[in-house]
Amino acid sequence: MYLVDGNYVSRSEPMVLQRKRWKEGNVLWALLIGLIVVLIELVLIVSFNLDRVEGSLLGVILILLYSSILFFLLEPHILREIRQTQIRTIEKPVIKEVIRTVEKPVFRDVIRTVETPVERKIYVPVTSPRKKLDIPKYEYFGSDDTKTYHHRNCRFRKLIKKKNQVHSNSESFFKKRKYSPCKVCILKERKG
Repeated sequence: MYLVDGNYVSRSEPMVLQRKRWKEGNVLWALLIGLIVVLIELVLIVSFNLDRVEGSLLGVILILLYSSILFFLLEPHILREIRQTQIRTIEKPVIKEVIRTVEKPVFRDVIRTVETPVERKIYVPVTSPRKKLDIPKYEYFGSDDTKTYHHRNCRFRKLIKKKNQVHSNSESFFKKRKYSPCKVCILKERKG
């Protein structure tokens, strides 16, 4: 343990990791030698007219020779990695309690009365009663375009354009003009 910047530093025991790696630099040489071994085998089989058994025996011998060359060519080497960790211990400062007396200020409520009146203009809006608009409400609406009539609350009534709208409070008005009733609102009303 030693002191650095006012803090104590200690080192733990180093961890050693070992890994085996093949030499990748000689891979091209290994492929080239393998190609040469295959060519040598083909040349020997053709030149000596070897049959299948002798050719396969020659292949096994050449493969054993090639594997021993590969082992020395791509010889594995050991990589060592050393990990060392440092542990810092920080000394805590000592906190001392100091007691001081603080004088608190006294707050007094000051109430003053103002004798002069304040004049302000206040605008009050004058509202006149509005006249209620007399908008007629009809029970039935029809369409000149499709020759069908609907009840006031029907969802298809809202799809009728203003220029094609015909309205009345009696259903007989539309029956005289040979309008067909809506299948959604009027026919369901009669069934129910």
